[in-house]
Amino acid sequence: MKENAVYLQSGGPTSVINASLFGVINQVEISDTIGDLFLSHYGIKGLINNDLKNAKSIPTEQIELLPYTPSCILGSVRYKMKDFHEDEEDYLRILDTLKKNNIHYIFLNGGNDSMDTAMKLSAYLKFKKYPCKFIGIPKTIDNDLVITDHTPGFASAAKFVANVMETLTYDNLTYQKGRVNIVEIMGRDTGWLTAASGLASLHKSGPDLIFVPEVAFDTSKFLTEVERIYKEKGRVLVAVSEGIKDKEGEFVYKQASQDVFAHSQLGGVSHYLAALVEEKLNISTRAIELSLLQRCFAPEASLTDIKEAIHCGENAVKYASNDYGNGMVTMKRLDKNNYQLTYELVPFEKIANQIKYLPLSMLNGTKDNISQEFIDYLIPLIRGKINHDEKNGLYLYSQKEFF
Repeated sequence: MKENAVYLQSGGPTSVINASLFGVINQVEISDTIGDLFLSHYGIKGLINNDLKNAKSIPTEQIELLPYTPSCILGSVRYKMKDFHEDEEDYLRILDTLKKNNIHYIFLNGGNDSMDTAMKLSAYLKFKKYPCKFIGIPKTIDNDLVITDHTPGFASAAKFVANVMETLTYDNLTYQKGRVNIVEIMGRDTGWLTAASGLASLHKSGPDLIFVPEVAFDTSKFLTEVERIYKEKGRVLVAVSEGIKDKEGEFVYKQASQDVFAHSQLGGVSHYLAALVEEKLNISTRAIELSLLQRCFAPEASLTDIKEAIHCGENAVKYASNDYGNGMVTMKRLDKNNYQLTYELVPFEKIANQIKYLPLSMLNGTKDNISQEFIDYLIPLIRGKINHDEKNGLYLYSQKEFF
């Protein structure tokens, strides 16, 4: 007798997280072991509140658009579950939802914090002796999940960032006297996405300076380099991670508030640095925050990224169906010269609460721009362009709300 499954989306949205959902739906349809697939409304909250919907109720034409639809179509949530030994209420409600719907397979599509949730919940179900396969599907534009070569969502965001930097270069060439443009890019702990801005250098349009969290930020050096480049070129383009830190390991700029995972709220470091340049160097400066645009600007999505996100969803179902145990789907690059991937399942314990930092070898000698190694790493990931049907000049996506 077939048992049912549930799929959840968690954390921040991307351009391709719905492509993974597409892969899960298609693979469940041909599974010999999984029956109905339920979709959870607002991530783990849907399981807590029994707010589910059967995927069979979604029109086929809407499902077919999922690979090209940005953001989290099912809604997402940032919710930190306590250890069940400390507070069991949420866990009991989830267990009740699973039993009511005969669910014995859980697919959680998310990033680092999501894999921590997966680890806690799978441990609880094992403690309760409730048979349930728990498979994580990777997702984060930060590209900071360990073991996997990269994460779905990163490549499309990286492609967007690189193209934005190129257009900003042309914008700053408009006038005889340019300015200092400081572009703030997402990345709390790692500089993968900020480093992607350097890919525009292939068209001689990349940033003059790149600052990432892996390298301690030196304010004095920053001002010296900006002044030097401005004197040489009459304009400067800077890419900076929101999470850059000083030599003491403190964020250069952070807000007073924290999120539910006790992370300091970031955003605004570009404005802080712009004010510093104008005050100390008296040069016209503009701060540019890419903000939410970089997360899920679907028209710039990488076709490779979309396909790999689908494969991650498909493989999650295959691993669940074939009794591989609990864990997260990972991607392994087989050949540096001939880009090929294989998919593997890795236990949550080896992934949750760990960070994959940008290797310093992917930066240049002065650690303020990228090296050829990073270019070679990134290029295969961003290849391919999506072809959309257009309606009234706008891209056609799936309906925002499935619920």
